[in-house]
Amino acid sequence: MTEKTLKAKDLDQFTGTGHWYRHGLVRTILFTDGAKHVADAGGAYWLLDEIAIAQAYRDGRGRSRVSGLASK
Repeated sequence: MTEKTLKAKDLDQFTGTGHWYRHGLVRTILFTDGAKHVADAGGAYWLLDEIAIAQAYRDGRGRSRVSGLASK
């Protein structure tokens, strides 16, 4: 298996997004180009899964307890 590497400087290009991606398991969760790059380049789709599942659990006011991904 090839080790995937992710460098902080690679993320400098992501200051917004040109495309939203829908999470495969939690369909109400959308993520950005930058999050997709982290998953692709860093082999971190597991991280997107963890964040999406955590966002499915919200506090009593409907707010997410985890930040970093958008929920629609």
